[in-house]
This record gives sequence, structure tokens and C-alpha cells, in this order.
Amino acid sequence: MSRRSPEIVFVCPGRYSVGELYNAIVMSRSLEADGMKTKFIVTEQLAGYARGSGADVIVRPMRRNRGADVVDSIDQLAPDLTILADYHLPSLEPGAADLQSLISPASPTVMLDSLGFGLRGADVSNALASLPGAEALRRWFTPTTQIPQAQDPDALLHPVPVAGPDASNAFALYDSVPEASNDRGSVRDRFGITPGHALVVVAQSAWAATGFTQLGRTRGNQLSKSYDDLRIDWILYCLSLVGVPIAVVGVRRDAATRSQYPNVSLVHTPFLNLDDFSDLLGAADLYLTDNLLSAAMGRASLLGTPCLALVHEGADNIKPTTEFEAAWHAEMAALFPGYDFPYLVNPFGWVSEVGTMMPGNNYLQSVPRADVFDPEGLAEAVGRQLSTSPDVLPSAVLRQLSTSMAGPAEIVRRALDTRSSLTPYANPQNGNNDNA
Repeated sequence: MSRRSPEIVFVCPGRYSVGELYNAIVMSRSLEADGMKTKFIVTEQLAGYARGSGADVIVRPMRRNRGADVVDSIDQLAPDLTILADYHLPSLEPGAADLQSLISPASPTVMLDSLGFGLRGADVSNALASLPGAEALRRWFTPTTQIPQAQDPDALLHPVPVAGPDASNAFALYDSVPEASNDRGSVRDRFGITPGHALVVVAQSAWAATGFTQLGRTRGNQLSKSYDDLRIDWILYCLSLVGVPIAVVGVRRDAATRSQYPNVSLVHTPFLNLDDFSDLLGAADLYLTDNLLSAAMGRASLLGTPCLALVHEGADNIKPTTEFEAAWHAEMAALFPGYDFPYLVNPFGWVSEVGTMMPGNNYLQSVPRADVFDPEGLAEAVGRQLSTSPDVLPSAVLRQLSTSMAGPAEIVRRALDTRSSLTPYANPQNGNNDNA
């Protein structure tokens, strides 16, 4: 029989990807508001983010062959329910413990499956690992990874966004519209945004930065600039074509400032916890990301901030027209050959994988996109989103779903009522090896 205040443990095995932990923390806040108690088991790499976002944290290693430490912690806590976040993550992260080894037979267990891969299984690509010269990189990232179908689909919970709302056990991750803790003016002052400048938040893939850096090193290149730096140089150039004053806040681990164009300024901020990042999103005039499945983009949309996904769906439409463009592409090609592969999720690619998620998913269909390598087109799309009539359909879609679907507390209470020992991972295997 469940305790009066159900105790829920989230197991978050990610070491590189923050989005899955982010979703779990958002979910936990709804559970806490409903009277449940939550605790997190996380890796050392993301413990600071979890603590900074207010989570009650236990740190455990979750590399290959280290799942027993997690199971021991679950058994000691004896929760009413364990929630693993997220189904696909151990298959994609190099050297991670497989999901089966993180499940305690003594605890009823469910799994967040935000991408829906657990429902049908999937062979997912990694475009970066498929590039010429990436052989050494394949110790960590394989060109194709098999994510098996879950044995029991009832053990899978599908948070919207990004999951489609028609999936079994789909629920609205946000059961109410989130609110920023501080007003726009004070947040803009905190980041030194000049009055009259549009505030554009740029989030670039940590997976891509890590992977491309490793790729450059395995090829023996002396990297004069990092992948992150070159990408932000390109985005600043494209934003300079918009023709309005823009202040860019770029989220990354090191903080720096630089000015390159008279109408565009850049401030880098270190990684922010959930509340500080929400304040930044709420104060922004536009959110840019290179990941169509970005968890943060969903939050920005709900806050009412216009968004734009910077993608590259065509392989043959790169035509430099200025000296800067030609020089930039030449430097990228020299340091990171094959950098211009098609993608909807950088650096995996996932054009076909995301395509399978689109039917019935009004949110993903509504997100505006711009080709990252088309400066004029990107500038035009940014200008439209900064105008008095931006495309905010994603916000309307998500707000409607947040009021019409079950929320986190309801979906968890259904799982608590079931009280069966659920094992969501069939035929456990991992596409990466132990050398990471």
C-alpha cells in the first residue's frame, strides 16, 4: 500500500545530455506540488545542474558495469516508484550502463520515453560518426545505434513535448504555463542588454561541440578555433544581416564577450540552472537552437518566446556569396571535413528519425525552421520572428495541450495504482562500447 506521501526516485543516467534531466526536474516539481516527495540519482557530471535546480540529489556512477551502485541506492530508498529518464539515453551515450542494470526488482519502475523509440524500437543514425576519418571516434559514437523495443509499453511514459500526444501514456510535461521568476527588465539588466536591442538566446548542441572536438583531435588537426567558436561566428554574421540591433546571449561552459559587428553584440553565459535559464528565456525576444527536439525550446514556447530551429535539410544548397562566407566554409572544411551534413538534430542528423515523429505531432510540425547555411534566408526568418507578428503557433499548440492532457501527477498516480514491477527494457544492449 502506497505511503500517504508517495516517494518517487528519478534515475538520470546522462553524463553529456542535459535535456532528459531537465524534463525530469520539470516533472518532479509538478509531483512535489501534488504532495509527492522526489529524489534524484544522477551522474557526477550533471550533479551541479540538478542541485542548482533544486533537486534532492544522490550521485552515483552510471558507466558500463556500474549499475549495481544505483540498484543498491534504490533498494535503500525503497521508493513507491522509480522513474528512469530517459529510455533512449544509455543507448546513445558512450560507455553508459544499460537500462536493465539500473532497474531494481524491488521497486516498481517506469521509463520516460520522450522520443517514442521504446514503442517500436529504432535504428538511429549518428551523422558525425559516419563522416570520413571518424574511425577512431567510433570507439565512442557508432554510425548506427539500435534502440530495442520495450517489452512492456505500459511501462513507458511519453512527455509532451516532444512525444506525440496520441501515444499511450502520453502526458503534458507542463500541466500549467511556466512563469519566469524575475521580470524582463531586471533579467536584461543582469545580462547587460542595451535598451532597444533585441535579446536573442542561442543554444548550441553540447553533443556537437564534444563530438567535433574529439573528431578534430583524432584526425590529428591542430584546432585553431573550436567548433563552438566557428558556429557562433557564423550565427553572428547571419544576425548582422537582419538590420536591427541585436544582443546575443550564448549558453556555454566558459564565459566571454566579444563584439564583431556594429549592430550585434555577444555575451556568453556559463551553464544556467533551470530557474535562471527560464528567466532568460522569458526575457528573450527569440530562442535559436540547432535541435528541433530541444526540451528548452518547448519551455521557451510555453513562456511565449518566439523560437527558430536552425537546421540543414539539403546537402547541396550551400553557395557562399561573400568573402566571409567563403573563408568560413573553407576553415570549417579544413578543421571539420563533412561538417555540412543534413540534420534536424545536431550532430546526429536524424532527418528520417524525426520524420517518423511528425505525423499527429502538431507541436513539431509548428516549429519554424531556417537553413543554418543560408545567411539571407536565416536573417529573413530571424527578422520575421523579431517583428511585431512573429510565428508563435508552437506556444498556442503547447498551451492547449497543457490544459487538455493528463499532467505529470495524474500519470504518476496511475502508475502508482498499478503497483506492478514494470521492466521497460527488453533484450538490453548498447550501441557504444566500454572504452569511453
